[in-house]
Amino acid sequence: MERIKARFREASERVQALFGEYGALGLVVWYLLFGLTIGSAAAAIELGVDWPWLEDQVGGAGTWVAAYAVAKVLFPVRVAAVAAILPFAARLRRRFRRGGGGA
Repeated sequence: MERIKARFREASERVQALFGEYGALGLVVWYLLFGLTIGSAAAAIELGVDWPWLEDQVGGAGTWVAAYAVAKVLFPVRVAAVAAILPFAARLRRRFRRGGGGA
């Protein structure tokens, strides 16, 4: 359990460093991915995807509570995705700010 807590702490520190480097863009990307994660999980739950481990954790809770639990489990994956996407998003933002975004 301590190893898992240490990994979440490391991931949290990495997220804070990314927000420090990329500022508001980091927050935008973070919340977009969070929305995608929780929305996809809710849709999957509504469509009847069977996740036995999830039922053990949240029991008869509502769809959105279960989707939030899935989003929390996927936190380390989301951190890695944000770290991969942010440099690309920052380059795109710089390009469009300079007016070179056309085809």
